[in-house]
Amino acid sequence: MLSEGRVEKEKEAIQSMKDVGAEGLLIFPVDDQQYNEEILSMKLSHFPFVLIDRYLPGVETNYIASDGKLGIAKAVEHLWQLGHREIAICSDSPLQTVTVQERLEGYMEALKEKGALINPAHMITGFRLDNVKDSLTHPLYRYIRNRMATAYITLNGELGVHIYQMAERAGLKVPEDLSIVTFDDPTSIVEEFSIFTHIKQFEQDIGYKAVKRLLEVIDGRRENARAGFSKMLLEPELVICRTTGPYLS
Repeated sequence: MLSEGRVEKEKEAIQSMKDVGAEGLLIFPVDDQQYNEEILSMKLSHFPFVLIDRYLPGVETNYIASDGKLGIAKAVEHLWQLGHREIAICSDSPLQTVTVQERLEGYMEALKEKGALINPAHMITGFRLDNVKDSLTHPLYRYIRNRMATAYITLNGELGVHIYQMAERAGLKVPEDLSIVTFDDPTSIVEEFSIFTHIKQFEQDIGYKAVKRLLEVIDGRRENARAGFSKMLLEPELVICRTTGPYLS
């Protein structure tokens, strides 16, 4: 069931699944300012569930995701080795989700390890980009056109495609004028964009391991054995393709 990013729909979905006799749930939770009471209730009643990609800060649960901090570190290292020093990180999520916050922290930590100063102007978050046709009036387009950064790390593949298209509209070439690294491969969105250097998060493995963990929790409940909670982070892989290149001053 799809929550469409809405807490109320997530609550309804969880309750519906339990009503029809589900023995356990895999949940890609809505990241909101308020915790979903249904998830908290399941934790208190020891109902089996596993969270995927996001977790609830301060609430211990079974959780599995790709290591976002490590993914960012690999992206920064790659761009740094290519000579880039003005590296921007971009997220078009309207909320400062747990995932976004962790990746921003990873970005800052990676730059600090290089001895670089953190430029707040290079942390571009909290905006929306719904229509590429309106991109010429978007603040991000002006940022790209004015060459404020030489490299961009985007927290999803679709945003990487938008930045690529904005660069083209601004008369800039990728990777000659700017480099782009995306989280996830945009090929899943548009086949022609198989050129992107990206952080591969192994979603299939995450799904497999999440189901395996959930079955263990369900079996443990049947046997009246309460195992501890587990947090599993999978190591992402940097896949180098054609959207990153040396910084040419």
